[in-house]
Amino acid sequence: MDWNDFRVFLAIVRTGSLGAAAKQLGVSHPTVGRRLTALEQASGQAFFRRVGQAVVMTDSGEKILCLAEEMEQSALAIERHIAGDSDQP
Repeated sequence: MDWNDFRVFLAIVRTGSLGAAAKQLGVSHPTVGRRLTALEQASGQAFFRRVGQAVVMTDSGEKILCLAEEMEQSALAIERHIAGDSDQP
């Protein structure tokens, strides 16, 4: 599974809609939709239920939320580590 798909998942959770997640991430609404569809198809589970323009997290989404947040923290820690390990003076 692609980390970028989980970034999209977390943005949707935090903003409450695909459109708002797209705006937060600086990508198009269709891109967010495609990423979410790819994640849901890869897992065989729906993580959100669409309610008009908003989304509601399913039980499956709730179950992976903590893991996705841990994944995010690890990715950010790697970025910080790499940025701090530069050989440049």
